[in-house]
Amino acid sequence: LDSCPLGVWNLHFSLLPRWRGAAPVNHALLAGDEETGVSLMRLTEGLDEGPVLAQCHRAIGHEDTSESLLAALAVDAAELLRDQLPLLLGGGVAPVAQDHARATYAPKLRKDMGRLDWRRPAADLHRQVRALWPWPGSELQLEGQALKVCGVGALRTCYRDPGLLVWGKEGAWLSTADGALELTLLQRPGKPVQPALQA
Repeated sequence: LDSCPLGVWNLHFSLLPRWRGAAPVNHALLAGDEETGVSLMRLTEGLDEGPVLAQCHRAIGHEDTSESLLAALAVDAAELLRDQLPLLLGGGVAPVAQDHARATYAPKLRKDMGRLDWRRPAADLHRQVRALWPWPGSELQLEGQALKVCGVGALRTCYRDPGLLVWGKEGAWLSTADGALELTLLQRPGKPVQPALQA
């Protein structure tokens, strides 16, 4: 790090000090954050602890997945770097130290994070599917087989017992602890991803 006179810089896909670590976009979705962004930071020995020169913000929509957010943030990052590069090359920039007391962490994703638990609120499961697509993905157990849930839609009130997968003209719905979650895209073992009513 000390060998570069102008410093070593990184574009991190979060609004540091929130979500330091390997999977910031996924964890922002899992936590229900209303926004995320990109931070242009100077690298230090600590994990994403360096001072921040500039940030850009992006709202997180109800339909955003980790995949769509990463694509959008990549564009934001390129624009941020283009705007800040002349300052970096000129030297003398003054990045602002992070407030370490406000830091949160985004560890690597694990395969077991994808198990959907119908005992949790429907909104939590909605975020889980969106946050873990395309990897590690989310899944339910149906008739002893793993059914991957690749897309979700609306949330609604449901008066059925929790834990039921209901199929009908209105689509496929999973009843949960506090409502129902619409399943829009599903994948059975060895099959392609399909609309729920065709799966």
